[in-house]
Amino acid sequence: NIKKQEWTMMEYLSQVKFISDSLGVVNEYIADKDIVLYTLNGLPAQ
Repeated sequence: NIKKQEWTMMEYLSQVKFISDSLGVVNEYIADKDIVLYTLNGLPAQ
């Protein structure tokens, strides 16, 4: 599970896209709604 940590929002979202694209290259696709859920779950509470 990816977490935002100390990244800027742009860095975090770029990392999420990189992982999603990398999985697609090896034919492991994730539904868009699941990517959104994983992305939101990785954000801090504030």
